[in-house]
Amino acid sequence: MTKRNIYPEPSLFSPERWIMKDDQKEPRHPSKVTFGFRRRICPSKELAEDSIYIIVVSILATLNVQKAKDAQGKPITPHGRNCKGLTRYL
Repeated sequence: MTKRNIYPEPSLFSPERWIMKDDQKEPRHPSKVTFGFRRRICPSKELAEDSIYIIVVSILATLNVQKAKDAQGKPITPHGRNCKGLTRYL
């Protein structure tokens, strides 16, 4: 969110920027971008979303998810790298 032509003042906290004005189009929903919509929708959309939900809930319920530690026992903070598309690399 650092492209100033798309997000004016990206470092400023401004929830109002997401309120749509009458002349603006609605932003694309990530689910529609991924699975399509109307006649061209992916027939396994619900299966995929339910499977992802079950996997994430199972991981959170059974594993202790926390930051890795270095040799001195201090937590290592991962640095995310922005990229185009729906994913983000760590």
